[in-house]
Amino acid sequence: MTRTSWRGYLVGGAVLLGLHQIVPGFARTVVFGLGSVAALAVLLFGVWRHRPPARLPWLLLAGGTILFLIGDGVFSTLETVGDPLVPFPSPADLLYLAGYPFIGAGLGILVARRTRGSERGWLIDAAVLSMGVGLAIWVVVMEPFRSATGVSELSRTVALLYPLLDLIVLALAGGLVLAPGRAATADRLLLGGFAVLLAADTAYAVEQLGGTYRSPELVDALWLASYLLVGAAALHPSMVRVGRPSAQRVLAISRRRLMALGGISLLAPAVLALEATSGTGTGVALVATCTAAVSVLVLVRMAGLVNELRQAQEQRGRLLNRTVQAREEERRSLAAELHDGPIQRLTFLNIDLELARRGIMRGAVDTGRETLERVQVRLAEEIGELRRVMVTLRPPLLDEVGLSAALRDHVADFAARTGVRTDLDTDVTVRLDPGIETVLYRVSQEALINVHKHARAGRCNLSIKASEAAIELRISDDGAGFDPAAAAGPERGHYGLVGMRERVEMAGGRVEVTAAPGAGVTVLVMFPGPDAAPLTGPMPAVAPVRPMSGQPAPGQAGQ
Repeated sequence: MTRTSWRGYLVGGAVLLGLHQIVPGFARTVVFGLGSVAALAVLLFGVWRHRPPARLPWLLLAGGTILFLIGDGVFSTLETVGDPLVPFPSPADLLYLAGYPFIGAGLGILVARRTRGSERGWLIDAAVLSMGVGLAIWVVVMEPFRSATGVSELSRTVALLYPLLDLIVLALAGGLVLAPGRAATADRLLLGGFAVLLAADTAYAVEQLGGTYRSPELVDALWLASYLLVGAAALHPSMVRVGRPSAQRVLAISRRRLMALGGISLLAPAVLALEATSGTGTGVALVATCTAAVSVLVLVRMAGLVNELRQAQEQRGRLLNRTVQAREEERRSLAAELHDGPIQRLTFLNIDLELARRGIMRGAVDTGRETLERVQVRLAEEIGELRRVMVTLRPPLLDEVGLSAALRDHVADFAARTGVRTDLDTDVTVRLDPGIETVLYRVSQEALINVHKHARAGRCNLSIKASEAAIELRISDDGAGFDPAAAAGPERGHYGLVGMRERVEMAGGRVEVTAAPGAGVTVLVMFPGPDAAPLTGPMPAVAPVRPMSGQPAPGQAGQ
C-alpha cells in the first residue's frame, strides 16, 4: 500500500466533509453515512492488507467503531421518524457509550505492547496532558452545565461521561506518541482522530444540555472527521509499527516536548485567571487541586530525569571499564590462539624445512623433495587458518560490501564447518553505520558460537530487517534451549549472552532473549532506524544510510 493511497483517501474524506457542509437535509445524512461506513471499511481493509503483528487491538477498534455507526443509525432513525430534537439520553447514546470499552481495550493493548520494557516517564507526560486538557474542558465548557436547572440527573451524567471517556481514550492514544522511540504516522493519525472525537463529544454534550442540538451541524462534521482519521491510520503502511516494542527504552526529552508540557502546565493558571475575570469562581477549588497535581507530576518528572542522568553517567563508566576489560580479554584470547595454533605449527614446519635442507645437502634429493611438498601443503593450511583468524577479527567483506554480504559468507562457512543447516534472510540493501554493522556482525558470530557449542541444534535461522523505524536482527534455533530464570548473569556461566547484551546496549540498542527448555532460543536485537530519533547512550545508534557499493555474486563471497 503506497503513501499515495492513504493520502488519496484523506483527500476524498476532505471532499466528503466539504459536501457535508453544503448539501441540504437528507443528502447531508447520506454523505455522513457514506463517509463513516467507508472509514470502517478502510479500517478493516488496512488490517487485512498490512497484516499487523497484533490484529486483535485493531479489530477491537473496529468493534467500537461499529457500535458508534449503529448508534448513528439509531439516532438518524429517531430523528427521522420522531421529533427532530431527539430525547437525551436516547438508545443511541447507550450504543455510543458501549463502544468505548472496545476502543479503550484496543488502544490499551497497543500501548502495553509499544512500551514493553521501556521506562515509564511517558506516563507522567500523558497524565499532565490529560489533566491539563480535561481541566480546561471541565471548567470552561462543562462546569456551567453541571448545576444547570431543568436538566435531569441522568442527562447530566451521560453528558459528562462523553468527555470523560474521550479523555481516557485520548490519554491512551497519546501514550503511543509520547512513549520512547519515534512515533509512526499511524500513531499520530489515531491521536488526531480521538482528539477530534473529544471536541465533537464535548460540543455534543454542551448542546444537548443546552437543548440546542440539531443534526446535522458542525458536530457531525467533527464526528465524520474522527472516523476518517482512524480509517487513515489503519490504511497507512506504518500501522504495522503501531504497538511494536520500541528499540529505544529511555525517553529522550526534546525541546518540543518540554515546551508542550510547559504550555499544558500553564493551562491551570490560565483557567484560574479566566475564572477570576468572569467572577464566577465555581471551579476555584478544582483548579487549585489540578494545579497542585500537575506541579507534583512535573516535579516527579524532573526528579526522574535527574536520576536517569545520574544512572546514565554511572552506566557509561561501567561500560567503559567493561570495554577495556573485554578488549584485553580478546587480546589475551587471540595471543593464546596464535601461540597454541599457527605459531607452534609454523615452528614445526621450520624444523621440517631445516631437515629437508640438510637432506638435500647430503644428496637425499628425493627425501628432501617429499618433505618440501609436505611442508607446502601444511603451509597452505596454515595460511587458511590465519585467514580465518583475520576474518574473525574483521572480515574484509564487512568494510568493502556491507553487513549482508559479510553475514552470508560467515553463515556459509558456519554451516560447512558445523553441519548445522543455517539460513539467512535479509532485506538490507543500504550501508548502515559502521559501528552498528560491526555490532550486528559480532552478535551474529556470538549467537552462532552458542548454537554450535550449547544448543545441539539441527537448524538455525538469521533474519535482518531494516526500515525507517528500526533495524532488527533475529536469530533462532531448534536446539535444546534453556531456562532464562536459571541462567541469568555471568555468574551462571552465560558469558556469551551477557557480552552480547552489553555490546548492543553500549551501541544504544536492546536485546530480547526468548528461550525455554527443549524449545530452542530466539535472540532479537533492535536498533532505531535511520529515520528514528537517536537513542541515548555513549555513541550514536545509526548514521544516515549510504548506497551499497555492490553485492558479490554467491560464488564470490569470502574470496
